[in-house]
Amino acid sequence: MWIALGWGTVVGMAVLTRAPAVVAHERVRTLRRESGGNRTRSWASRSSRRVPVVDVVVRVARDIRHRIDVRRRNRVLTAQVPVAIDLLGVAVSAGYPPAAAVAVVARFAPGDIAAEFARVIDSVAIGASFATAVARLGGAGTELGALGRALADAAELGTPVGPVLDRLGVEVRAGLRRRAEADARTVPVKLLFPLVFLVLPAFGLITVVPAVVSGLRGG
Repeated sequence: MWIALGWGTVVGMAVLTRAPAVVAHERVRTLRRESGGNRTRSWASRSSRRVPVVDVVVRVARDIRHRIDVRRRNRVLTAQVPVAIDLLGVAVSAGYPPAAAVAVVARFAPGDIAAEFARVIDSVAIGASFATAVARLGGAGTELGALGRALADAAELGTPVGPVLDRLGVEVRAGLRRRAEADARTVPVKLLFPLVFLVLPAFGLITVVPAVVSGLRGG
């Protein structure tokens, strides 16, 4: 592992060291081809063209970062949904109404999902109905969103919440188990890049190169 990291560091430093020299060489060639008057105008025109490109790159990078953060947060919330379902089930079986059960989750659940349920309580406190506030939990296609819709339907229709929570808890845990198995199957593919580009070259430097050098010296 340390050999692979060392080889990656050597390759990265070589690239970073070579890049400024290549850029400077191209810049000198460009300046030699241009005359004094045209050089200034050409440089200004290129700079004006580069600004929108930089803005586009920055926006794309921000969008990618936002999507990664949203995906990571959804994964964290999904992992905490079973805990919220268990707390809701305990509170409902103890005789709490759905709104009070949500308050129990906001108090005792892990931090990320507790904040989501705390927002439901805040929305109800400023005048929103419980069904409307709880339906905003999570998002479309997420396990937390499914839990929010189940609670909203139970509040609107007056149906018992306990059986719904039991069924949803089984479905969420089964989905998490399938996702974990799928992630485990992708581990060999993720290990392919460091194996090919880091471990194997480092192994070659340690075993093949000394043998070749010693053979050349002996010859």
